[in-house]
Amino acid sequence: VDHDKQEATVYVLGDDEKTAAPIKADKVLLSIVDPKFEVELAPMPLDGEADGSASRFAGKHESLGKVQEFDGTISGEIDGTPYTGDFKEEPPAK
Repeated sequence: VDHDKQEATVYVLGDDEKTAAPIKADKVLLSIVDPKFEVELAPMPLDGEADGSASRFAGKHESLGKVQEFDGTISGEIDGTPYTGDFKEEPPAK
């Protein structure tokens, strides 16, 4: 989350949790628990990602400007199959 820009960016990674894993999805939905709101994240392909695939998704919402560690659910549909996963933002390492 970039609080100054009121923007969230999500990266889809492979099994090694390091390598970008592009998916074909029109959007990813970020649902925040407190305060409750949703942000639709659009595909933002990295260099070299083609054929309508992306491993990076981003979106803006004014509530992301609040400085806090957000938690909630990320969901999307890939090839007709719905996927969801919970997350909890951690404070930046110092």
